[in-house]
Amino acid sequence: MGENMDKKFFECKVCKDIHYGKNWPNPCPTCLTKNSYIEIKVEDAFKKLEK
Repeated sequence: MGENMDKKFFECKVCKDIHYGKNWPNPCPTCLTKNSYIEIKVEDAFKKLEK
């Protein structure tokens, strides 16, 4: 049940790709920029994904 408790949402600062996981991907799988992710709030991730 608690396996998702340590997962977070991350957003690429360059292409705005949203990633959900324990760690962010490096490089970004969409734009291939290295070290471009920042952690974002769950609410913000859902707002961005609704668009």
